[in-house]
Amino acid sequence: MPKRGRPSKNEASRKSEPVSIRLTPDLRARLEAERTSADPQRKLSQEIELRVRESFDLDKSIKKLLGGAAHYWLMRLVVQQLIVVEHQTGRKFLEDRFTFDEVKAAINTVLDHYRPPGTSSPPEHLADLPERAKKELGKRSALLTLSSWKLAEKRRDNFVLPDFVDPNAGAQHLRLQKNPIEELSEIWQRERNPPMKSTTTKNRRSLK
Repeated sequence: MPKRGRPSKNEASRKSEPVSIRLTPDLRARLEAERTSADPQRKLSQEIELRVRESFDLDKSIKKLLGGAAHYWLMRLVVQQLIVVEHQTGRKFLEDRFTFDEVKAAINTVLDHYRPPGTSSPPEHLADLPERAKKELGKRSALLTLSSWKLAEKRRDNFVLPDFVDPNAGAQHLRLQKNPIEELSEIWQRERNPPMKSTTTKNRRSLK
């Protein structure tokens, strides 16, 4: 009579084999931080094995990091346009204004072809925001992010939220040409001190 229950795994697939590996102190510290923050915590050997396994499925990891398959393929489209335009001009878009403008036009064209139908209206949970803040939601979000990158140009110890782009690392490769902190300050200053409405001729007459 056959045994009931879950079939036993192959002995070879059930056992792991020990592998000797040398790590730099910095890499070991990063692995330790990752394994101890996991829920439940993993052993160091388990963390290393997990990282190795993920390296064989890099696309899947990138898709997760970018928020799903749609974002992943859109980012690939964007980067493809960047590379194609740079190849055509023979210049880097961060170093040449013509190439930059053409890369921007290419990316905007790609995005326009994925624009959802219908009118643009903010969701209900943003109803209490000032009208200008609703219209500048994307701009302000970008400026807040870029402000952390601006600060990272001078400091390398800024606090970084998990799963977000690390400005400390990114600022080493991208140099801002405008100061987003100043732009944000101008926006906030404008909201604190809105311009006075000019008095019309009709109103001036009624005041006499």
